[in-house]
Amino acid sequence: MRKESYFFGIFFVGLYVVATLFQMVLRIQLGPRIFTVPAYLPWFSLTFFLDLIASGALLSYFHYKNYGLALSAGILSLLALLCQDFIIYSLLARRELGEYYQSAVFAVLGTAVLYGISLTFSQAKERVWLKAVGIFMLSSGFILTAIWTWQLNTLDASLRGTLENVLQGISRATVVIPMLFIVNFWHELKTAKVEGKNSPLSPWRTGLMALGTLTALVSSVLLGQRLLSDSLMPVQPHAVSEKARALAARFEARMYTNSQSDTLRYRLMPPLDYDPTQRYPLVLCLHHGGTHGVDNINQVEGSFAPFLANYNNRRAYPAFLLVPQSPQGTSFLDPTIDRLVLETIQVLEKEFSIDPKRRYVMGLSGGGFGSWHFITAHPKMFAAAVPICGGGDSRLAPAIVDVPVWAFHGEIDELAPVRGSRDMIGAIRAAGGTPATPSSQGRGMTLAGRFRIRRACWTGFSLRRKNRPVAYSFRQYLPNYSLKSTIHMEETKTAEPEVRPDVASGVWMMTDIFVNLYFVQDQDSDRWVLVDTGTALASSRIRKMAGKLFGKDTRPEAIILTHGHFDHAGSVKELAASWDVNVYAHPMEMPYLTGRSAYPPAEPAVGGGLIAWLSGLYPLTPIDIHQYVRPLPQDGKLPGLSGWKWLHTPGHAPGHVSLFREADGLLIAGDALATTKAESAVATLSHQEHLSGPPAFVVYDWGAAGKSVKKLAELQPQIVASGHGPVMQGEDLPQKLNQLADDFQQLSVPQHGRYRNRPAVVGSGGVVSVPPKTEPTYPAALKIAGLVSVAGLALLAYGKLRK
Repeated sequence: MRKESYFFGIFFVGLYVVATLFQMVLRIQLGPRIFTVPAYLPWFSLTFFLDLIASGALLSYFHYKNYGLALSAGILSLLALLCQDFIIYSLLARRELGEYYQSAVFAVLGTAVLYGISLTFSQAKERVWLKAVGIFMLSSGFILTAIWTWQLNTLDASLRGTLENVLQGISRATVVIPMLFIVNFWHELKTAKVEGKNSPLSPWRTGLMALGTLTALVSSVLLGQRLLSDSLMPVQPHAVSEKARALAARFEARMYTNSQSDTLRYRLMPPLDYDPTQRYPLVLCLHHGGTHGVDNINQVEGSFAPFLANYNNRRAYPAFLLVPQSPQGTSFLDPTIDRLVLETIQVLEKEFSIDPKRRYVMGLSGGGFGSWHFITAHPKMFAAAVPICGGGDSRLAPAIVDVPVWAFHGEIDELAPVRGSRDMIGAIRAAGGTPATPSSQGRGMTLAGRFRIRRACWTGFSLRRKNRPVAYSFRQYLPNYSLKSTIHMEETKTAEPEVRPDVASGVWMMTDIFVNLYFVQDQDSDRWVLVDTGTALASSRIRKMAGKLFGKDTRPEAIILTHGHFDHAGSVKELAASWDVNVYAHPMEMPYLTGRSAYPPAEPAVGGGLIAWLSGLYPLTPIDIHQYVRPLPQDGKLPGLSGWKWLHTPGHAPGHVSLFREADGLLIAGDALATTKAESAVATLSHQEHLSGPPAFVVYDWGAAGKSVKKLAELQPQIVASGHGPVMQGEDLPQKLNQLADDFQQLSVPQHGRYRNRPAVVGSGGVVSVPPKTEPTYPAALKIAGLVSVAGLALLAYGKLRK
């Protein structure tokens, strides 16, 4: 039986050796990316069971034959490989064990060498075929170990092409190993028959082993081919959204090709009012991993370029913005991409007036790793760096102690563990540097690139490369930031008004209790306008947020009101007076903003929900801001904003308007429609997404409201920001809007109410007449509760009478 275990195990050992070497070559070529290949998990499971079967059988046989060296090597091999399998499984399940990845690779290579030694110098001298396997294992193990060690300790990429050819040669040569094991097996059987001995295996056991071996061999080959093809398969290109196109359109699309025909696609934005007689900084903006490709569009959205391209920043800190795109399957650490980026910078410095002493690099996630790479690989190249959520080789920290670095990393970032930044910062400090590291506990990182910085100034543009150490912190220039984790979706909690600066380029949304208002910056100047003013308690917070976004003592070019209801114009009088700015509204809204007329009464029984039931208490009386309010221009343009237009969308209010920016399809709808169930307090306060018509309890004309929704749907907006609810976007948004417009009667119009069949009559002077009040129809549950309450009171009264 011990001999049977040998013959049974020798095949599975051969298959396992092939599988392990095959994996090792792919891991060295692709790194941890191999774990994301769909075929990897079944391959891992197959090799794990092959390992257990083969190791158990061979250890039993080595013990029986008293092969001490082979037995010792086999035990060590089994322990090391089981440890490796555990680590790899942990890598698949828990990312924080990634620090042991290098140890796992060395464990596999070490066991391959040990097994090669055991076969080469075993007491089984007559088994020349096994010795051939041992020699191959020994040599390939040493070669792979040398290559892996070189990759860990050498930055020079001149030998990369040669070593990749060596790896491919070894992977192809591994097919020889099972052939050698098969030859050895038939040699064992033939020798036994020639010597007149019985075959060590009975026919049924021979057939069973042959069937199992064939199954394992076929499975290994098929899975191996699938693993290889999946690993080398080009990644599907990332989709290009309209928002990404709009952002990239502000940059010039360019392409650089070097003498080796290597190509780099990039976007470039020159300084505002570029003057060739002046010298300007250059900022290298590196994108995150979600925007790789060759479209030359997505990388802009995946970097800090849109923020730096903000008009205020361009005016205050003029610089060239360079946004290269790394193709899929590569990174900024790739030697070819590294060389192309540096060559592109050199070409631009010859073409434009760029100060070579003021080159800067900044990036997020994959771009953060790239930022660390560029300053460690080229420490004399850049004047400062801002790596976010990245990491690098801490052994190179002494080379960058004189490079100003401002780095931060979310504590709960699972996609790019915070240890990468901590190691770099610790090593720089140990070497005498003083990098800045703001605290970001409980925060993570977004792969989609929505990395939120509320107010930042790249004042580091004044830094230049010097020959002496520079201690410099960017903390004072980027004081207020917020990170959002895509893993746990935990937003940083602050005492400030809730602001979402990622509505679109140059547009920020602030939520005041349950209503949204918007800060909108002009794309071609430093002007900005305020759209709606929230409730009467919002003025101080609006001013505070305006100062954070646009600078101290700022004031808008104008205030634009979508309509004059109390939750949209509550602070307009105070803000207009303190800023001394004009307020613009539709002419049909003037009676309600100049004290001449109240709005049509609300209908608390329509729509359901707490906010609807309380609407009878809402102030619908007019306000008087006649000294500030002006009618919107008749040509549809918006004062202070280029590229925008307003549309009359009555129904919710007589002079209601919505705002549209055609460049990126952004619609600020006001209350012409809602992106939540506006009648519900829970849905509104929690920003639950639900596309619906205007708030039903304050609609005076359902026919006009339906036409307004139809008008907005015809715009085919890509982003909808409403007065109540979250920002909505997506490829199916136009379809949802069309459905809302087509089925408006069924989806939005209530079954009862004074305005259902007859609208209020309004004119240029205000409300003319309203339909008679109808008897409210309350929900069945409310009726039952009322009946129970009445019955309870009757019983209580009856009991008192009896006493």
